[in-house]
Amino acid sequence: MADTNTSPKGPEIRPRRARFRKFVTWTFLTLRVLGVIAAVDAVMPNRTATGAVAWSLSLVTIPAVADTLDPSKNS
Repeated sequence: MADTNTSPKGPEIRPRRARFRKFVTWTFLTLRVLGVIAAVDAVMPNRTATGAVAWSLSLVTIPAVADTLDPSKNS
């Protein structure tokens, strides 16, 4: 059984890829949290309670739904 880390760049690539994935994950989570904060800030003034909830949910979920429906990512 062959070891997959026998290539010259094998041991180097995996930590770099893991670091990149961690960076992308933290960037995504940070932007998502900032989006939620921005949605709450944009909705709260001069709105009723139900209107504020509806606006904040739509501002947070529409990008996620649009991202899953993007035909270029389904290929």
